[in-house]
Amino acid sequence: MAAQAPLITVIVPACRAAATLPRAIASLRAQTVPDLAIRIVDDGSPDDTGAVADALARQDPRIAVRHQRNQGGYFARLNAARVATTPWLAFVDADDTAEPTLYAELLAFAQDNDLDVAECERVGVPERPPEVLPDRDAVFRRYIRPNLLEGRGASFVWDKLYRNTPALADFAALPIHQFDDLCLNLQFLRGVRRLGLLHRPLYRYDVNPGSSVRRLTPRHVRDLRNAIAFRRTVAPAYGLAPDDPLFDAWALKNARNFLVVAATGTLPADWSRADAARVITTAPEVQDALRRAPRGTPCRRLLALAARHPALVILFLSLAARLRRLLSRRHSK
Repeated sequence: MAAQAPLITVIVPACRAAATLPRAIASLRAQTVPDLAIRIVDDGSPDDTGAVADALARQDPRIAVRHQRNQGGYFARLNAARVATTPWLAFVDADDTAEPTLYAELLAFAQDNDLDVAECERVGVPERPPEVLPDRDAVFRRYIRPNLLEGRGASFVWDKLYRNTPALADFAALPIHQFDDLCLNLQFLRGVRRLGLLHRPLYRYDVNPGSSVRRLTPRHVRDLRNAIAFRRTVAPAYGLAPDDPLFDAWALKNARNFLVVAATGTLPADWSRADAARVITTAPEVQDALRRAPRGTPCRRLLALAARHPALVILFLSLAARLRRLLSRRHSK
């Protein structure tokens, strides 16, 4: 009897992931959905990720590997998604793992409720009753506006099952590494009619100590600027004005997050912490957000102060981080 054609393609972008990729792929090979298609994208990794991926593919015919020059997670996911022929798409980070029933449960939930997108919770989050948002208006009001556009959990791609769509051909080509989940979701969700929240903890999200969220480079700041600009280009698809206050609040929140990394994280050798703060706060898109945001907008006061006195704000944030670590040690004893 011929093998059943796979219903889901799971795309795994991988860069500098030689140590974690086998564990992620093992969790996909253990899925209870039959004939899952697994696509690893070696994103020009300088370590042995590509060789590890090829070895994994030799072990299981469901696995295929795509090697590309380093373009970041956005293109790694998009390039693989555009050539996928299965009815459904999913994404897993190379340092995470999936519970064995993740895709069986999301697929059943999506098919039973005629969904375009089905979402689960990460392991560690309490389970709740499922929800179905039955039309475009409900998806926008109850999901996109309060979550995605503010950069909360709905920004993620790894917790979802997406109906494959021809619109992938029209997704923007973005030279972006950070905020790639957000920019993909802003495009996936433009055409969503029905969306379901399973609220089951089925995805194990692991924080990698070497993650880019603990490093800051000029490229990260460029990514922030590109993400701010891109959000405004898709605003009309959601019935929003390009100057909707949500965009400015999101921009300032992420600029503030970058300031914290500038104060406490890893920087290039030729970049002082005050230099990093100055580059973040003087970016034209951040300055535009500062000018437009109402006085009570979170992070506005801190960003405005950092634009005038970057070294002072860096000192304050570094001292605050040290105090938090000290208090955390005391509580753990």
